[in-house]
Amino acid sequence: AAVAAVEPESVDVFSIKLGDCLSGGSDDESVSEMQKLDCAAPHVYEVYHVFDLPAGDFPGDEIVDEAANSGCSAAFTGFIGKTYDESKLEMQTLTPQQTGWITKNDREVICMVVDADEVPRTGSARGAGI
Repeated sequence: AAVAAVEPESVDVFSIKLGDCLSGGSDDESVSEMQKLDCAAPHVYEVYHVFDLPAGDFPGDEIVDEAANSGCSAAFTGFIGKTYDESKLEMQTLTPQQTGWITKNDREVICMVVDADEVPRTGSARGAGI
């Protein structure tokens, strides 16, 4: 029997979770939706780490970005098998914005691995060692 192609599912950024593979949505400063795909299908991003920033008042975009980069870099090596500096892959982060921090209590940082040229890849990058 032929296997039907799975259409990408449009997902709200608040529903993205660890292990999701995604495409689209990166050109925007404030991303609200991305396309969720099966990791076996060609995709641009893979969520490899998710963590929450500490509660409290919004610390400002710069502090949020620094904390996101630090947390995502720390988890990169364990997932890929090479340090961020050694790897051909890059990371991108989805970080809480001030409005979401206040109105939705959004503290979540999403760490995604991506090819340097955003070339779609198939399968997980876990342990890729590239």
